[in-house]
Parts: sequence; structure tokens; C-alpha cells
Amino acid sequence: MGIGLYEELHSPAAMRETLLQGTGEATQEFQLKGDFQNGSARKLVISSTSNHLIEPFDPALIQEAVVWAVKAFGLPERSVILTSPFVMWGWFLILNGSLLTIGYGLRELNFLGTKLRLVTVGIVAIAAIFLCLGMMGAIPSRMATSLVFLVATVLPISTYAISQPKKLTSFLQLCGLYVSAILIAYASVSLVMRWQELLTHPAYLLGLPQFLVQLPVAMIYSRVQELNAAIFPVYSNGLVPSWQLSLLFLPELIYPSVILSVGTRAATWLVRWLRQPLKLTQVDRPSKKSLQLLGGLSLVLAIVLIQQARMGTVSMEYAIIAISLLARMALFPALLVILIVRSPQFQALEKRCF
Repeated sequence: MGIGLYEELHSPAAMRETLLQGTGEATQEFQLKGDFQNGSARKLVISSTSNHLIEPFDPALIQEAVVWAVKAFGLPERSVILTSPFVMWGWFLILNGSLLTIGYGLRELNFLGTKLRLVTVGIVAIAAIFLCLGMMGAIPSRMATSLVFLVATVLPISTYAISQPKKLTSFLQLCGLYVSAILIAYASVSLVMRWQELLTHPAYLLGLPQFLVQLPVAMIYSRVQELNAAIFPVYSNGLVPSWQLSLLFLPELIYPSVILSVGTRAATWLVRWLRQPLKLTQVDRPSKKSLQLLGGLSLVLAIVLIQQARMGTVSMEYAIIAISLLARMALFPALLVILIVRSPQFQALEKRCF
């Protein structure tokens, strides 16, 4: 059993209890109990550098899984060099380097301001070439999909750099600032969740710096892999994209720079709305029809919940788990992000970006 210390679905204490049930005696993590020959081998691995979202890319968990498979199948033991962490970091650095290089390179080409649509068509054509090469087998499918996603990410940055050359630096700095606020919120919630583990197992504190550094890279990388699986669902008979791939390029083809232009306006409105002064206003007494509608809907909800409970699909235990998971992964981080955005210190940093 392998989990991250900051796992949101299963706590280390619950996993130790599961291990106790499987071995019949108290067993510490990283301690092998039982025998592979008769199928009684049991082991718990807790990585101090990951949570649920980044467990599939955590070096410690991958290493332990490889060692376990070698022992389970009786393979000759040898040193294993893990490439997954390096691939993940290499992908992240290539992405950021490409965005900065192409964005600032196109920004200096003033004559492209009148040829924005031509630039958009050219970039989409490059993505189409990569896709065709992958479908024909000229380049590996994995490489083709990575290049297509890279071009899809570069496209809105390129059109924005050409149409708004003076705002590019401020835009990138503000993106980094708000991404940092989100990551601080998630990391803070994760640390609060596991404060008891950190106190009772001080050695886990050694993995805290790697967790904080790895968190943004692995979270972005894992979400892109999910998007990759959704847009390119078929690999066995060659690279076959779904219709959803067109959604990455169609908005920019219709109206160049629309994604970041609309996105920045929406983000500005949202931040201003979040920073409104808190005011308590008197709420009017609800009308009779509103109360009747509320009562009717509440009755319908109660009937549905009772029916689902009888079928076994809904229980109080599942409801508590769902509410707890929603609070840890969404509500609490969102509340912290709002507090950070409203703070004077954050607003001072935001002004420096302008």
C-alpha cells in the first residue's frame, strides 16, 4: 500500500489500521511483513512529498512499486534509475521556456500587429503538421500529442504578445502571483491536515521542501495528462484525436487573442468582486409562494435521498466523506485564496506587477 503523507482520501492512521488488519500485529511503514511465496507479504509506504493528485508521479512511491514488483515476481534485483521525475520536470521547463521565448520574441516583431490572423493560422498549421506526423507514425504518438499541446498553449500567448506587447510582462507576473497564491492555499490546507503526523513523525519534515517545490509542477503535469487522455482516447490503432481537440484552437482562429483578452477581463472582475467591502444588508421576508416552492423542493429532495439510501447508493458515511473531501480540496483552499487576495500585502505585490 502506497500513499502520500498529504493524501486527501485516506489518512496515514487509517492505512496503518488497514495494515494491522492484514498482518495481525502492529507494523510500521516501510517494514515488510509476511512472505511473497505464500502471498502474505504486506507493506505500507508513506511518501512525505506528495498528496492524492501527485501520487502517480512521486519518485518514492514509484521506486517502492518497482522494488515490490521485482520481489513479487522473483526477478533479479538491480538498481533502477527512475526517469518519471526528470520527464515531469523537463516537460515543465520546456513549457515555460517555450512560452517565454516565443512570447517575447514575437512581441518585438511590430509588423506582425497587422497580420495577427495570419500568425494564428500559421501556428495552427504547425500543430496540424505534428498531428499528421503522429497519425502516420513518422514520430511517436506521445511526442506528437505533447507537441500539439505545446503549440495549443503557445498560441494564446503568441497572439496576446502581438496584440498587447506592453502588457505581456505584467500578465506573466500576475499569473505567477495568483498561481503562487493558489499553491500556498493548497499547501497550507495540506499541512494543517497532517500537523499531528508531522509532530509524531518529525522525519517527515525533511520531505516538506520537496513537496512544496514538486506540488505546482506535478499538479500542472497531471492535469495535462488527464486532458491528453480525454482528447486522444485511442492509441492502440494509431493516434486518433477526438473532436474536443478543435476547442483548443477554434476560439483563436475565430477571433485572435480572444482567450487571454476575455480571460483577463473576467479575472479582473472576479478579483474586484472578491475585494468588495463586506456589508450586512437586511433581507426581505420571503413570499408565500417562495416558501411553498422551497417546501416542495425540500420534500422532493428528501424522497430522493430516502430512495437512494434504501438502494444502498447513499449513506451518512458516504455523505460525511464527500463533504470532508469537498472541504479539503475546494472550500478551504478557496477561502484561503480569497483571504490572500484581499490582504494588503498581496495587493501591494500586485501593484508592483503593473
